[in-house]
Amino acid sequence: MHELLAAAVLWLPLSATAAVPQATSTTLDNGLHLVIIPMSHTDGVVAWQLRMDVGSGDEVQTGRTGFAHFFEHLLFHGSQATPRAARERALLALGVEENAWTWFDQTVYHAVVPADSLADYAALEADRLSGLHLTADIVRREAGAVYGEYRKGQADPMTVLLDRAYETAFTTHPYGHSTLGLLADIEAMPDGLDTALAFHDLYYRPERATLLLAGDVDPASATALIEDRLGAWEPGTDKPPRVPVEPRQRAARRVEVAWPTATAPLLSLSWKIPAHHPDAFADNAALSLAGMLLTGATGSLTQRLVHDDKHAYAVLGWSGSLRDPGLMNVIVRLREDADVTAVEAIVREEVAALGEAVDPARLAAAQARVAAMQALGSDDPVLVADAHGDALFPGTDLDTNAARNALLDAHTGAVDVPAAVRTHLIEAHLTVGVLRQAP
Repeated sequence: MHELLAAAVLWLPLSATAAVPQATSTTLDNGLHLVIIPMSHTDGVVAWQLRMDVGSGDEVQTGRTGFAHFFEHLLFHGSQATPRAARERALLALGVEENAWTWFDQTVYHAVVPADSLADYAALEADRLSGLHLTADIVRREAGAVYGEYRKGQADPMTVLLDRAYETAFTTHPYGHSTLGLLADIEAMPDGLDTALAFHDLYYRPERATLLLAGDVDPASATALIEDRLGAWEPGTDKPPRVPVEPRQRAARRVEVAWPTATAPLLSLSWKIPAHHPDAFADNAALSLAGMLLTGATGSLTQRLVHDDKHAYAVLGWSGSLRDPGLMNVIVRLREDADVTAVEAIVREEVAALGEAVDPARLAAAQARVAAMQALGSDDPVLVADAHGDALFPGTDLDTNAARNALLDAHTGAVDVPAAVRTHLIEAHLTVGVLRQAP
């Protein structure tokens, strides 16, 4: 969701956060893709990560935005045999910590599981995936929680600005609406039991799932275990509706947001960038490094706007590995007396300069940071599962090892940052957003 990702600098692709061991992978008869990454030094801990191939970028039906995120909430209510309260007691007894998140292309259910509880946890997961039990009362109560999330987000200027920027940048693709959904659709969720059940039947099927297990786990025994527990999860028969292709953007777009109360101005510049696909690994790696060079702690925009000229409190940046072409974002939180037009000109100037040349020493330092992040994450099974999952999902047909290695090589090998900037960070691909206090 925009409101979460805007809180940090996320130029490193998530797949580059850990130097991960080799994985084994298989596809069960029901279509579930299973990836197992054994880590002998993790001593009784397994990271569980179930990635469902559905997010707000799949929501093409009118009146049903926000249901990918809404369903993330609903799945925690469990089955008729093991409803939510009983499930929570079972998790406590097993020593399992779990949570979930939803974004444009996927919904991810993740847990840290004691190795000796893996079989029982897999049974709990199979129970709720195949036997989810929803009632009208459950749907009404959970819809209230989602509405609360929405209202909280609407009180945050950065969330609102980014929502409007994406709405402006994407005229056709569902990336244009927030993961939480449109307000009218959220307000209708309390009566959405039938829609929720239909969503479950269409999207929560094993052929749309990737399960990653990283840590103290043996591939052969874990494969047999998952086949036993999740092999009965039935594949679907219906295909989800086709996601429309976003038309090519041919001119810059702008959106202005008038904020009703006192606030520091915000400026966002967002450029269309390629989808997460092997053919675009080199360009996306170059753009990721460009983001670090612009908005990292020692980036040129951070140095100039925050430290030297003192136009801004902070400069943030993030992009994501998406199934379809997405956005690379630079967000500036300006000081109250700053000239927004002048700051926009500075951002454009620094981006243009990066398109001309990059200091080899600065590029080497950025690449060294990628390598350091790899090394720091290599002992953590959660980061290892993230690394494999984000490299593989969504959009690539490579096996998880090849995808992860290709992404790392693209970041730390020979990379042409200026060429990628000149190709993608151009006027025709740009959407500019400004938020400031209303007169």
